[in-house]
Amino acid sequence: MKVQQFSPKATRVLGRAAFAVAMLAGPASATLVNQPIAEIAQIVARDTGQTSIFLTNPAISSADGCSSDRAVLLDSDLGAKSLLATTMMAFSLEKPVEIAVDGCVLLSNSNSLYVPRIVKVKIVR
Repeated sequence: MKVQQFSPKATRVLGRAAFAVAMLAGPASATLVNQPIAEIAQIVARDTGQTSIFLTNPAISSADGCSSDRAVLLDSDLGAKSLLATTMMAFSLEKPVEIAVDGCVLLSNSNSLYVPRIVKVKIVR
């Protein structure tokens, strides 16, 4: 059996491609936590690429241990535009939503507040 040898440059390129594919695939172990159905009380968009979503239920909690009065959408996440569009539509129509969160994110205007990251938004009748 012949083993293919790659040049150092080709190895770097292949390594970067594998890293990019891993980043697009997202976290390996997703622990989604569905939140109780609630209405959206407020949407706050920041120039840092974070959009805070405040719900009418008192606390939003993730499996990683962070709990807050808000959850965050990140512009850098896959599907962020669809999640934000769904959130804005539910807010404007005053429809309740069920969100799912996974993981914690450092809030951009804080140096110690970690909030849950939104990965799913479902509009409920």
